[in-house]
Amino acid sequence: MASRSEHITIQSTHHRRVTHHTVFALCGWLVEHLQVGGWLQPAAAWIKCQANALTQGWDDIVDDDSLLQQMEYVAPQLVREDLCRGLWCEYGDRAAVWTDASALAAGVVLEMPQGGVIEDACWLQWDDSSHINMVEPDAAVCAVNLAIAWGMKNIELRTDSATVYHWIDDALSGHAQLQMKAHREMLIRPRVEIICQLVSELGLTLSVRLVRSTDNHAYVLTCVPEEWVRNNRLVAAAMDEQDTAEPRIADVHVCSGHPGIWHTLFFEFSRLVTRAEVREVVKRCDVC
Repeated sequence: MASRSEHITIQSTHHRRVTHHTVFALCGWLVEHLQVGGWLQPAAAWIKCQANALTQGWDDIVDDDSLLQQMEYVAPQLVREDLCRGLWCEYGDRAAVWTDASALAAGVVLEMPQGGVIEDACWLQWDDSSHINMVEPDAAVCAVNLAIAWGMKNIELRTDSATVYHWIDDALSGHAQLQMKAHREMLIRPRVEIICQLVSELGLTLSVRLVRSTDNHAYVLTCVPEEWVRNNRLVAAAMDEQDTAEPRIADVHVCSGHPGIWHTLFFEFSRLVTRAEVREVVKRCDVC
């Protein structure tokens, strides 16, 4: 698959004027048309999310060195480990679906009994308020949904979360009453009930199996290189700075007697805000 890696090297190294559109077109060319992407799935999703955070329009230039380095990281990695290959043959109605979740993403891998992966997927978790007790059941629901989309009737759900394993196993077997005192209990129960309802209405044969984290095939879909996350702290700090600007502008606007846009901008002594930000605050002011 050298042509794929050569393409990304040309785009990211020789043409330094990379735009928002270039980043999305490149990531789409690499992974969007493929059923199996492996580690490339979260990497491409991460790069696109970073491009969204750094730019606003399709033609905006991406001049962030860390993002360009992340794009260049993908090229040699594709040469060493490219999972987008092989025969994707699906036959029968029996499959194993692996699921995993982390603070970064949720991943699902659909595998045939013979060991061939026919599809995988991941979803980034950008909401820091999402507790792991919520993310893990969501990943399980997505896993069952993916298997149903392929017409599977006999499904083995494999997870490395002992908590999710006991929740689903107790709900399916009915031998023990589903008991939980977990964080966000009232939101977790409906997700477990969704799985049970799918089994009942679609006539599925669903079993759940607890596996070790080191053996979970979906683990690679829930992480990106550690240095990418460290570099992202700078972007997060910049976004937090923008978030704190609006309350500060509103305080200045109220304390100065609800003046217009220009006077509010004049009294904002920090000089770190723009006229557009002040205009949005004044526009939402009930008194004005």
